[in-house]
Amino acid sequence: LHSGPDYILFPRIVAEISNNYDVEVFHFSLTQGFWRNSEWGIPPQPASPSGAQLFCSFRGIGSEFVHKVADKWNHFVNSLNGIFCTSLLEMVPLLTATPRHFPFAKNGSEDEFTLHHRYGALASETVCTENLTPWKKLLPCKETGLSEILSPEKLYSSNYHSLSIHFTRGCQDISKSCRNRTRLELGLDMVTDIDLRSHSLVNSCFRFTNRFIMFLHQSVISTGKLIVAIVNISPTEKKKYNSRQYYIYNIHEIPTHMFPFNLHSQYRRKLDLSQQKPSSLFSVHSFLGIADQHAGKIITSIENLQSLPQSATYFHVIPWFIQIYFHTVKFFCVSLSGRKGSESTVPKLLNFVPAKSRMKPFLLEYQLFLPAGAVCELSFEFDKAFLRVTDYPPDANRGMYVPAAMISFKAEEEIWQKNRSLCGIGGSRLVSVFSEVLLVSLPVPDFSMPFNVICFVSTAIAMLFGPIHSLTTKMLAAKLIPVDEADKDLVSKPLFTALILKLWNLVKVCIARLRDFKNRKKVA
Repeated sequence: LHSGPDYILFPRIVAEISNNYDVEVFHFSLTQGFWRNSEWGIPPQPASPSGAQLFCSFRGIGSEFVHKVADKWNHFVNSLNGIFCTSLLEMVPLLTATPRHFPFAKNGSEDEFTLHHRYGALASETVCTENLTPWKKLLPCKETGLSEILSPEKLYSSNYHSLSIHFTRGCQDISKSCRNRTRLELGLDMVTDIDLRSHSLVNSCFRFTNRFIMFLHQSVISTGKLIVAIVNISPTEKKKYNSRQYYIYNIHEIPTHMFPFNLHSQYRRKLDLSQQKPSSLFSVHSFLGIADQHAGKIITSIENLQSLPQSATYFHVIPWFIQIYFHTVKFFCVSLSGRKGSESTVPKLLNFVPAKSRMKPFLLEYQLFLPAGAVCELSFEFDKAFLRVTDYPPDANRGMYVPAAMISFKAEEEIWQKNRSLCGIGGSRLVSVFSEVLLVSLPVPDFSMPFNVICFVSTAIAMLFGPIHSLTTKMLAAKLIPVDEADKDLVSKPLFTALILKLWNLVKVCIARLRDFKNRKKVA
């Protein structure tokens, strides 16, 4: 689609942010669930991992533009975060990498222009209706047409669903002849369970309703009967492509008195669920090996069941709190053809970027050679970083997410013919497959300890503060109270005064007895 000055079909907001930040290519996806590539085969391309994914290429001139890329990336992420109501700000800069070999990236330069790539993944991002509504507004039909029959209830109750946007400026080969062309692809992928009783896909993805009945009001209906005219509209043209048949309806040739009408399709026969699904020719899985409170191991298993070997690129962004030991990277393959032993191949390192604490993640890019009919494993060991209390998310006991690993390759004829309708953008044979998102448990401190300490200290201070405050702020002074002579002995005396009086009475008694003793001695 050409953006044009009026933006009738092309969304204006996408054109503005791409022009403001010199964006050449970007791919953004929001995915809930995991595409089980070992059961469902190759995912629709371009594939998307669980959570949020964003890739962007910036186009600039000279060495000064390199210093502006980080700022443009930050503003671009902020813009998409506001448009789609997400939490993409968490990927800047903690989960932002600079890849060299990425499926969506254009390689090369045009005249003095160069491309700078950025990639970010947020595995903990969830998808809800707040993300679906902005996505539907980018469609050319806006709130009508396809947007009306999309059912959020069916979408978010499915096993897997993904919203994606792919923007490309110019051609894939970056030629000058198509510099003014802009391509925008909006993708919606969904996997749902079918009704086992009816064996039908009707209303499994969309909410089909008779839209023309909603225009009738109760006052219009004078009787209890409603007469509906059924008109069969024949397709203008039929086309067959990749063993699929398409019907083309020319809306301009339909008389105006037939609007509005309801377009309905019906399957000729029920689904045959007894047929066994063929196994996938290529699958990727990631899992944790040995893992404890201090260290662990990440293993990525790649299964190539093709009859020919396959060259693939391994791409993985790992958060900074997973500290990789680079010398522990191992790669080996085991044949599934019954041949004993394992085949050791040496992966070619394409790019390795070490992480910086609280600044940027690890980035691993390898060129792998996968033998035909073999299962290969790439593994590496890691240590878990000691985090500050402020580094933990609110649900720290759940664990920390590690984005999915990606395997990209150029599909051979065997996979291409089997998944031709799903592979690549614009007929490209470039295929990417993602593994599972990993959940790593980190040593979690006792978050209740500060609360307990505060409660104990506050209680102790409250008990001691009152008496200490009274003793240090009040002054002791004698207060004279007039007392009658008759009640003089009844008045309680201070402790010190009573002690002095007691001693004085004792002295007087001693003196009186001493005098009596002397008088008796004189008489004798």
